Amino acid sequence: MTSLCPDRCGHAKDTAVFKTVEYEDFQKNSQYGEKQDVYHADMNPNANTDKQEERFIELIKSLQPGQKVRLHWDHIYVTNQGSKYPERPIRELEVL
Repeated sequence: MTSLCPDRCGHAKDTAVFKTVEYEDFQKNSQYGEKQDVYHADMNPNANTDKQEERFIELIKSLQPGQKVRLHWDHIYVTNQGSKYPERPIRELEVL
């Protein structure tokens, strides 16, 4: 925690959490990108990093807790001004 957190640090305050039940397909395209037990989506449409498309944010907001979905995301390792961090944008989201 920094002196700016939790109010002004820019970290996600509104997130959706998905528990991984099974992987239908997993591709590790670099040394980074391990399988995840949970997937966290930042629900802020104006997020500076790990920004999700508005259509996925709206669909996630319509879900009920425990509702099953098929989720496809990319694992992108970003280097920005000397910082390195993962971004995991959603590519597909299907309600089952």
